[in-house]
Amino acid sequence: GSFSRYPTLNSVMGHILHSIILVPFHSWRISHRKHHKNTGNFEKDEIFYPLRESEYAPLRTTVARLILEELGFLLPLGYPIYLIKGYGTQMT
Repeated sequence: GSFSRYPTLNSVMGHILHSIILVPFHSWRISHRKHHKNTGNFEKDEIFYPLRESEYAPLRTTVARLILEELGFLLPLGYPIYLIKGYGTQMT
């Protein structure tokens, strides 16, 4: 559900709350809707890009694997990248 049954109130609250956390509201709203529409679909999800087994296998003993698996990557690097670049489109 939403915050309210009134779309205008939802939009106003979204702008206010997202301004506090420095995330553009409409970009987030659109990307979040697309993400939930395509959740679990490897080809269409525009937010989550899991590695294929062939891509992940070489990383099993490298530092890159640790970076990909640790939350420490997401906060200092992932969030600013999201703010600068947005959600993008599906990579091929």
